[in-house]
Amino acid sequence: MSAVGQQLAARRKQLDYTQQMAADRIGITPTTVSAVERGLNEIQRSKRADWERGLDLIAGTITRAYETGAPLQAAEPLPQDAPQLTDPDERLIWQMNIPERHRRDIIEILRSARRPNSA
Repeated sequence: MSAVGQQLAARRKQLDYTQQMAADRIGITPTTVSAVERGLNEIQRSKRADWERGLDLIAGTITRAYETGAPLQAAEPLPQDAPQLTDPDERLIWQMNIPERHRRDIIEILRSARRPNSA
């Protein structure tokens, strides 16, 4: 088992997710979750952000873990006055170290881009 795989398994368990639940949040198969956790596969660079969003990790933490052995870093819990954010992309935006008004603006832009056009 790789150190990164062990950390990912620990994070998944900390969130009380099954491998199936984690796979659904990440957009992969449970078999892939299992293989990564056991150290059989390394997460492709292009998929790391999906894993970070799915497991509520700070952006870039998986790459740092693979490259330097640094521990994975969980995203900070949302403050009580934060808007209700169930979408992983919105949660990631809320964690950005930028003024709150910018975070709110970016989330609104994201939401409006996802709304179906009303013709």
